[in-house]
Order: sequence, then structure tokens, then C-alpha cells
Amino acid sequence: MKKVIIWIVVLIVVLAGVYLVLPEYPKSVVKSVFQPVLNSQAKSRIDQVKNLKNGKIDATYETILEGKVKTPTWIYESAGTVEKVTFQGSGADINIKDVEDHEDFLYQDCIVKFEFVISGNKVDIYPYIDGTLQDDVIKDVMLEQLYIGAASITS
Repeated sequence: MKKVIIWIVVLIVVLAGVYLVLPEYPKSVVKSVFQPVLNSQAKSRIDQVKNLKNGKIDATYETILEGKVKTPTWIYESAGTVEKVTFQGSGADINIKDVEDHEDFLYQDCIVKFEFVISGNKVDIYPYIDGTLQDDVIKDVMLEQLYIGAASITS
């Protein structure tokens, strides 16, 4: 019996160690599976953000963001009065061609991330491409392309 308990403890320590050394995105995948099951507040806030409607595209953020990425993840974090829901997805193609005051660039198979920072009734959205914060102009381009696809915009 003691050997079984020791092996269980060793297995838990090894798994925790592996989890701690994972890069951000794989860690988010693991966390997004377990967090909504273990934390009802997280599930509630994630569902609220997923169901928010975008003002420029007549669709929810869940529909916009999850359609053109592989392995979409939603993570909830809370720090005092500020809450944050973060979406991440890999495999996106974002074409920033002919966007005024921006360099022409085509991101292929990139990781996109959107942070929804909730403070009271206000939600601020911060977009990232491959870990780099983007401005509001690129945010609109990203949302449109994730919704309808960059391929239809590249021509």
C-alpha cells in the first residue's frame, strides 16, 4: 500500500513539473480543459465573453474567434476588481496588406490572442499576433479575417 501511495505522489510531482515548464500556449490548452469544470465563476465569465456581440461584425466573439484557428482556448483570471478572459488559438492566417499606416505583412500559421479585460460594465479588448500587442486598426482586421478568412481578403 505504501508503494502505491509513493508512486501516486511521484506521478503527481512529475506531472506538476511538466506542466510548470510548458510554454504559455500548451499550458493554456491544459488549463482551458480543466478550469471551467473546476471553477463555476470562470465558466460563467468565459461564457459571457463568448456570447458578447461584436459591434462591427454581426456575430458573437465565440463564432468570430473559433472558426479559423486550431485548438481554441479560453482562460479566466481575476485580480481584485479586474477580471480577464483570454482567448488563444493557433494556425491563423492574418494578412495586413494595404492597411493604412501599417507595414504590409502576412502572418501564416500564427498564434492569435485576445484579452478581454473586464472592469465593472466595461470590456477592453487587446489583440496579439504571435505575442505582439496590436492596435485597434489591426484588431478590426484580425476579427474580420478570423470571421471570414484571410484567404478571401488576400487577393
